[in-house]
This record gives sequence, structure tokens and C-alpha cells, in this order.
Amino acid sequence: MKFTVEPNLQKPSKTAKELVSVVFPLKTPPEESRRAGAPVAHAPIPSGSLSGPPKPVQERISEVIVPPQEWHDHWNEFQRARWESMGPDERKEFISFHSQGLPTCRYCKQPVEYIPCPSFGRACNERRRPSVCDLCSASHRRPEKSEVPTSTWWDRNCPDDLRNFDISLMPNVAAYRRVYAWNYQPHGMVLHGVSHRGKTRSVWELLRKISAENRSLKIIATDGTSWGDECAARFKDNTVYDWLEEQFKADLLFIDDLDKLVHTDRVEAEVFRIFKLRCERQLPTIFTTNLVEEKLRARFANAEIAAAFLERVFEYCEDVPF
Repeated sequence: MKFTVEPNLQKPSKTAKELVSVVFPLKTPPEESRRAGAPVAHAPIPSGSLSGPPKPVQERISEVIVPPQEWHDHWNEFQRARWESMGPDERKEFISFHSQGLPTCRYCKQPVEYIPCPSFGRACNERRRPSVCDLCSASHRRPEKSEVPTSTWWDRNCPDDLRNFDISLMPNVAAYRRVYAWNYQPHGMVLHGVSHRGKTRSVWELLRKISAENRSLKIIATDGTSWGDECAARFKDNTVYDWLEEQFKADLLFIDDLDKLVHTDRVEAEVFRIFKLRCERQLPTIFTTNLVEEKLRARFANAEIAAAFLERVFEYCEDVPF
């Protein structure tokens, strides 16, 4: 009986019968001949490759399926170990996929040379073939997104009625220039004077300059009424401590109309504690108020807190009268 030789070894079948024919070129007799008692022929064992009696088919397949030499020469020990851990079907699929010729760059249409690496798992998609060469990849790379926002803090938070500024309309230009000349430092400012003298507008113009110079600064701007109301509300829903931590860790804190703070013992205690912690951390705080000295002190519900707080305010903040 004549046995035929498998002509194509590059595209092995996944069936068990044809997988054997890849390793052993001679096919086994047909099923009818086996039932008739015909002898089963085995492929000759290559000299020097195997010794002793025939080994199981699975073991002999793993020895025969080897990667191209140029691939193996570029692999490190970990990648070679990954190859050794592959099963026969996985090896055949890996070689078949990466032996389809060099891929073509989708930009310059030139072949992309690469060494397939078996060390990556499915999470990294080890079957993937490159589609862009190194030169085109560098020229078509998207610019990295900047971590610093394109707009400033002032652009996102300034009230609409304070965005348009005209220095000629400022009632006290000298005081405004003094405020605008302030540079970021541990000591803040306290702006005081009657209403409509440009205190709040001056601070917001200063914040425009500071946020443009350093966009990474964390700035918090509020007013006395809102600060006191939010502090009291957060005590009710047990979120006050995280909120207070944000207040004393901010790079710059601005509280407008300090004299309009909701004056309860708890709110006064917290605003004093926040300002005290900020002074210890050398973080500046800016206040504006219409009242000073005894009039402002009289607004506090707790005289002891008022004395300690106002003493620190005029010690750690520059006095700017309007």
C-alpha cells in the first residue's frame, strides 16, 4: 500500500488527524484498512532528534513546533519561558499569525519590521501586529493633554458683574494699586472701609493676576454669609470636617464681607480654627469688611473668640484701608 506525503506544512489543520500528519509526513492507513487488519505505518524518526521508543504525540509536537531563529535570538529568558509554556495549538496559531509577511505602515505604505513577542498575555493582545512604523508613529503622535487647565481659576469663578474692570472708575486708585501689587506670600490682607469703595473688585483683579501667573494654585473665594450658612448646614449632614479641611488646605482663601458672617458660637469657633491653622501652615487669607476694631468685635457672639481672632487677623494680614 502506498502512503502519500503531505505537501503543505505551513498551514496545518486544527483537527487531531491532520495535526498528526504535520509532524509525521506519512499518513496512516484509512479506517477500512485498519478494520481489515492492515499494518499501521509510522513515520521514520529523524536521526538525532528523538531517542528511544516513540513518545506520545503531544510531546513530540511540542518539540517539533519551533519559532524562526531570528525571533528566538531576540527573546529574553522570560519571553522564551513564555514560549515554552504555550501549548501546541497556541504555538501553531502564534507562528501562523506572525508568518503572514511583514505588515505595511498605513501612512508611508512601507513594510514594518518587528519581532513578535510571546511574553504578553491576552490583556496586551499578543496577536496584534504593528500598523505604523516608528517614523510615522512619531510624526503622527497626538499631543499629550496638559494637566494644567487652559482656562484660569479666575475665568471659571469670577462673578459676571466683576469681569469688566476700568481703573478710572475706582474710587481709591492708590488702595487698589496697593492691593494689586501684593504677591503670593504667607501674609494675607484685610481690606476695610465703607461700602462701594472697590474692595471686592480690587481683590478679584488681584485673583485674576495670581491665577494667571500660577494656574496650579487652589483658590477658594466666598463671602461671610455663604461661609457661615454652609458651615452650619454641613454640621447637620456630617460633612463639615471634609469641607473644613478643604478650607484650611487651600493655597489662598478669600472671604468677602467678614462682618456679615453668621455669628453663632459654632461658626465663630470654626472660622477662628481655620484661620489659626492657615497661619500655622503659612497660607495667606484675604478678608474684606465694612467694620473694624470695636464695631467688628461687637458683631461676634463670643467675646473671647472675637478678641483672639481679630488679633491674629491684624497680625498675619496687611492692613489696607479703603
